[in-house]
Amino acid sequence: MPETITQLSFEVPLHYLREFDEDQDFYFTLSFLFKDPCYWDTIQRLVNKRMVWVDNSTNEVRTPDDVNHLATLYRQIRPTRIIAPDHPDWGPETILTNALALAKKHVPKGRIVVITHHPDWIGHFFSYGISNFAVPYDFRYCTRDKLKRFGGCHFLGLLSVEELLIARPKTCDTSMPIKLALQGLTLREWIKAGCPHIHSTPNFFHLKMTRRQVRLAKQNIRHLKQALVSEDPVNHPRHYTQGSIEVLDFILDQKLPYLAGQVIKYVCRYRHKGGVIDLRKAEFYLRRLIREYETHNSF
Repeated sequence: MPETITQLSFEVPLHYLREFDEDQDFYFTLSFLFKDPCYWDTIQRLVNKRMVWVDNSTNEVRTPDDVNHLATLYRQIRPTRIIAPDHPDWGPETILTNALALAKKHVPKGRIVVITHHPDWIGHFFSYGISNFAVPYDFRYCTRDKLKRFGGCHFLGLLSVEELLIARPKTCDTSMPIKLALQGLTLREWIKAGCPHIHSTPNFFHLKMTRRQVRLAKQNIRHLKQALVSEDPVNHPRHYTQGSIEVLDFILDQKLPYLAGQVIKYVCRYRHKGGVIDLRKAEFYLRRLIREYETHNSF
């Protein structure tokens, strides 16, 4: 498969770490899980073979990790990246202070990731020698332009496939394909439903999965990666470039008016993007086109 525009890491129940190893572009680990000896041993074996990130567990345990604890984890594991302490209520100066405190514990700044809630913070952090940033999903409910400014960051969690295509972040961690499988849902069903947020199942990391759920989770991962294969979603979106001529070029060449152009657009893409919804959109514009034509050509 061609490379995706974003490297992905999938959070899975601990019992299935090996089962999903081949699906991981890198490993995104959580500090509180290292209390489990099996988890510790598994990650220790991986750290010299794969890119490994360690995240402080604010989101899971609701309390920021202590800087000393994270520094100790860094010395023991030597991960590729380690995320400095953060909290949703902290402002940029508190977040920066904790990141610099981690650096004083002999963690290289080039391996420290700092949480940012707004793209304007990034330049300020960068002036202190910080070059790696991550943005939680809570702060990505924003305009397209703002989302694009987060493009160089790591995305904590997944809101939608569209946000990855817009921002093209370097990396993203998500448990969404697994959470969907636990509910018997496919990634495509989730997308068609508008990508509703799904909270983690209680005790997620210690759950047992059926073989069907494992297969469905892997299918969801495969479909997510297929959706992110490198393309130009603005100038040459895949669902408009399936033939030997782009749909837009045909519409312009035929000098089609707006309504007719919309009919052609949705008919051409229904197999590759929206399915029956796109066919209904084409039908809507066709009915409008017929009405307009009958009104203005009735004499």
